[in-house]
Amino acid sequence: MEVDLSNGFRLGEWDVYPRRNRIISARKRKTLEGKVMGVLVYLANNYDEVVSKSDLLDQVWPNQDIAEGILTRAIYELRQALEDSAHEPRYIKNVPRLGYRLLLAPESIEKPIARLTRGRRAHLRAASAALLAVLVSLLAYQVFVDGDRSSQIASVAVLPFANMTGDASKRYITDGLTEEVIHVMAQQPSLAVAARTSSFALRDLGLTAADIGDRLGVDSVVEGSVREERGVQRITVQLIDAKSGSHKGSVTLDIVDGDLFNAQARIAETIIQLLAEAGANVEPVVANTAGTASIRAYDFYLKGRAALHTRSTESLQAAKSYLQEAVQISDEFAPAHASLAQLYVVSRAYLRLGAEDARSLSESSFKRALALDPNNVEALVVAAALAADHGDYETSVGTFQRAIKLQPSHALAHLWFGEVLHLLGYTSAGWESISLALRLDPLAGSTNTVMAKSAAFFTDEERLLQAARQAESLNARHAPRFMAIHEFRSGNLRNFERELARYHDVIGIDQTATDLLVQAAEGSIDESSLVKQLEPFGLRQNNFFARELALLGMHSAALRAMLRVPSAEGTFIDDIWIPEFQ
Repeated sequence: MEVDLSNGFRLGEWDVYPRRNRIISARKRKTLEGKVMGVLVYLANNYDEVVSKSDLLDQVWPNQDIAEGILTRAIYELRQALEDSAHEPRYIKNVPRLGYRLLLAPESIEKPIARLTRGRRAHLRAASAALLAVLVSLLAYQVFVDGDRSSQIASVAVLPFANMTGDASKRYITDGLTEEVIHVMAQQPSLAVAARTSSFALRDLGLTAADIGDRLGVDSVVEGSVREERGVQRITVQLIDAKSGSHKGSVTLDIVDGDLFNAQARIAETIIQLLAEAGANVEPVVANTAGTASIRAYDFYLKGRAALHTRSTESLQAAKSYLQEAVQISDEFAPAHASLAQLYVVSRAYLRLGAEDARSLSESSFKRALALDPNNVEALVVAAALAADHGDYETSVGTFQRAIKLQPSHALAHLWFGEVLHLLGYTSAGWESISLALRLDPLAGSTNTVMAKSAAFFTDEERLLQAARQAESLNARHAPRFMAIHEFRSGNLRNFERELARYHDVIGIDQTATDLLVQAAEGSIDESSLVKQLEPFGLRQNNFFARELALLGMHSAALRAMLRVPSAEGTFIDDIWIPEFQ
């Protein structure tokens, strides 16, 4: 047929958008798994003829040894989505022994038309002004990151300062000093600064400046060291060209009073002066953002930050103790309150805090931080994430906007903002925000995990597999989930079973539940029986089951699982981003 389906097509009451894996009617909007959409598109391209099963398998699952049952399930999912019937078909007819035929001729759509529910429209109207401003700034920053620049230096990585004091126990001090310098430099609007996670991942690997530049995508590298000589801290900093390895400048600072807390702004100012002399477009003035704290409170804060970055139950318990000690000593120390807010957000999974407890503790901490310092970016990012969690998207979008404006290179802000954009239906903008976070923090397991999730949404299997493998190499806990998605979409049910079992082992789900979901993937158990047998596994696990049931195309079962989750066990951004429930 000669109908252009690239922008989408109308099929009866449904508007079909293949690139978004979305079908929309006047009443509903649904997301299809990529292969299921592939079947529909191929049938639409051949609507006036019977399409054999072998042709569908060859076209939608090329070069793969796929059982016919996978196609049967895809047809079943299509009928469920289109609200069609195998007995009285309106859309897809089964032609015995021959194949399938699409009964309605598709009509091309020149421009996609979004149909939103009244409530969804209200949310988006409320957020639209702030969102537009954010998207404009995001696009500008995107061009900055990717485009040609007249500046000689446009991106930089600050490597962990070497602890050369002779006391290995003081490494947390040099690490904290490095992190504070990164934080200050990331406020520069015309400089892309690699995130702490990625910079610190390259510690002690013996890489050249060129290797580091290639791994982190930067053109310059800052190295530093801290020595102690007769009670004086001597800090040496050098700027290196990542392409040639040549030194662009260096400087040595002596901290006579031993107060690194009050010296951090001076160190950052010195580095920015080096960058300016080398041709970077940077602002000459750097504010001291650490706030008010005693040296003892700052010491506990640095220990807490070091422990916070190691995502284990033990390290987070230690971080909690250190940060609580810091705010007890200096209650007006805003960064410590902000770090506690971030700690409580991530502790829900690691410290087994209930959702309400985690929210309450996070909110009280970020509110205290912002009362002390309204421009504390860490606190703003947590505030924006929790606002989205509460469904207050106007506040969330505006707060993310403010945080990104204050600190354009804040990878976590871009990452979480990208998830909120996805949730609001701005999927392309969400992809760009997450992609930017990945460029700023390419060696973070969590960033690669979210990129895998975004790629799964767009059914970009190559990017999904790449991000999932990178996340796995970085020991990201949820990487097996996205490997499982890839294997299922590829029709490799044995590998799907293996990856699903690995993922369930990580999150503590019984093997029996895994076996049931594998049976569902194979088509050997129906929805009603599956839901009944999953019930004994408990309400807290229904979020996980909902995701997997949605992946398997069992949308009604997935909805039932999601609705069984008590409001007290409500979820953060990662849990509510499931296209079927938008």
